[in-house]
Amino acid sequence: MLVITSDTLPPFIEIQELLGQFTVTHPMPMRRNLISSIMDRNKNVLQEAHQAIVDTALTAQNADGTPANLAYGIRLSTCVMEDQGSPVLILTYTGTAAIMRNISED
Repeated sequence: MLVITSDTLPPFIEIQELLGQFTVTHPMPMRRNLISSIMDRNKNVLQEAHQAIVDTALTAQNADGTPANLAYGIRLSTCVMEDQGSPVLILTYTGTAAIMRNISED
């Protein structure tokens, strides 16, 4: 799965089929207590958000059942909410899932 934030694709990529848009919402705690910090010290929230984008884009399929292999035009919007007295950053990613192929330069 190739993930690109730009709407402009590189010249070596050709889109074969657009499969539609997707939206992923991912919470990111802004402040944690000591126990949470120790338990989650190896947790990478941004990597989890990236994986959520990939997993969601892979659910898009064409009529033959071929899954998307490209997520592009990724946009990010944010908001902050209070959850049990501590702020949580809500990351909302919107993008387009597609089936692409590489064009070799001969």
